[in-house]
Amino acid sequence: MAAKYIMTKDLIFERVKQVIENQLLIEENVITENTILLKSPEGDSLDVDSLDLVELILTFEEAFKIDISDDDASNLLSVQDIVDYIALALQKKEEESGKRKKLPGELAQELKLVDPIIDD
Repeated sequence: MAAKYIMTKDLIFERVKQVIENQLLIEENVITENTILLKSPEGDSLDVDSLDLVELILTFEEAFKIDISDDDASNLLSVQDIVDYIALALQKKEEESGKRKKLPGELAQELKLVDPIIDD
């Protein structure tokens, strides 16, 4: 019986949420996919200032072992934007590494974003 690992957007969201909660000292279960990072008249925002946003971006880069350009960072307005960006960046990283058949399991394990599925 072999174990396979799948990195899903749900797992990425949980890790992103954890980073934001730890970095900004926010209570659990406040952050959703629709949460806006910067101050927003729409209500569901964290009112993150520019320094906090830079620190979050750096933490995401470290946590997921990806690079986020300044141009890309300026487009990451909501938690869902971040999750989508990270999922795409990880997919590109997998494809570029030439390990497509071994991944996402290997990368998921490295990033501690694993959801084991057991084959019978």
